[in-house]
Amino acid sequence: MSILHLASFTGNIGDNASHYGTYNLLGVNNVDRLEMRRFYHNHPNRMYFKETFVDNVNQYDLLLIGGGGFLDYFIDDSVTGTTLDITDDILEKITTPILIMSMGALPRYGKQEKNLIKLRKFINRLKDKAHIFLRNDGSVKQFPEIPQVLDSGFFYEDIPGNSEDYIAVNVSTDLIGDSELLVTEIAKIVERLNERFVFVPHTFGDINSINRVLTKVNPYTVASRVNIAPYKQGFKGARELFAVYRESKQVIATRYHANVCSIAMGKPVVGIQVADKIGDMYKSIGLSAVEIKPDLSVEVISKLGQTYNIDDLKTETCKKYSKVLTTISNR
Repeated sequence: MSILHLASFTGNIGDNASHYGTYNLLGVNNVDRLEMRRFYHNHPNRMYFKETFVDNVNQYDLLLIGGGGFLDYFIDDSVTGTTLDITDDILEKITTPILIMSMGALPRYGKQEKNLIKLRKFINRLKDKAHIFLRNDGSVKQFPEIPQVLDSGFFYEDIPGNSEDYIAVNVSTDLIGDSELLVTEIAKIVERLNERFVFVPHTFGDINSINRVLTKVNPYTVASRVNIAPYKQGFKGARELFAVYRESKQVIATRYHANVCSIAMGKPVVGIQVADKIGDMYKSIGLSAVEIKPDLSVEVISKLGQTYNIDDLKTETCKKYSKVLTTISNR
C-alpha cells in the first residue's frame, strides 16, 4: 500500500516520536511525507490545498493525516478554522481513502466559537470522506460522536538501555500566559532534590524556558548537578532526545509527547498541566497531572516513582485501527 503522510516533521520532536508510534501501530516503514507546516499561513514558501495537492494525493492508496493538533480550531482566516484549510470542492476531488489518526481538535487562546462552527461543518463533510480518530487529549468533549484512541505516541518504542541516575525534565512555557510560577516551582524541585537533572528541549522556545528555570537555581547547583540535552529536530533528533527519557530514572514533563512517550517506555512520569490536554490525557488513563499552583514542587516530589499500565487501552486502540485498515484494504 502506498501512503502519503501529511503531518509536521520539523519543529517539535514530540511530533516525530508520535509518528514513530504511528508507523509501529500500522506496521509500515516506507511512507512518503508531506510537511504540514508548508501549508501554514506564515511559512515563507507556503503551499496550498489546491488542485496540485489533489493530484499528488490521488496517486496514493492512502492519505494519512496526523497525529497532531491539525483540527485545533483557532485560525480566523481559514475556511475550516484549522490549519487544514481545505475547501469543499478540493475535498470532493480527493478519491484516495483518508485516515485521520491521533488527531487533536481543541480551541487555542480562549473561546473560539466562530471557528468551532466552521470546524463542525468541516468534520461533517469529512465523515463522508475520511476515517477520523481523535487522540485522548479531551478533543471528544466537543465531538463525542468521533471515536477516541490513544495518541500514537503511546506506541512509541525505543531500544532498551541501561537506566542512569538522573531525572529528565521537559519544561515549556509557550502554552501558558503567566509562566513565572511554573519556572519558579521547577527551580525549587532542582534545589530541593539532591539529584542529577537533564533538561530536554523539544522546540527552540524550550531553550528559553530552561534558561528561565536555571537562572533561579544556585549557580553551583547548576554547575554540579544539571545538564542540558542538545537542541535537535527531525526523526534522528527525536530518537536521540527521547533516549534521554528512556535512560532516566524519572521524568518530569510539561509537553504532551514528553509525557505520552515516557509513559509508553514504562518510565515513572509526573505530568505538569500547562494545557488542558495534558490533564485530560492523564484522566483518560485513570490518573491526574499536577496543576500549576503554589507548592507545585511539593506535589511533584510526592508523585515521583508513579508508573502506569495502559496495555488494555493500547489493545482497544489497535482494534479500532485494524477494523478501518481492513475496510480500506478491501476497498
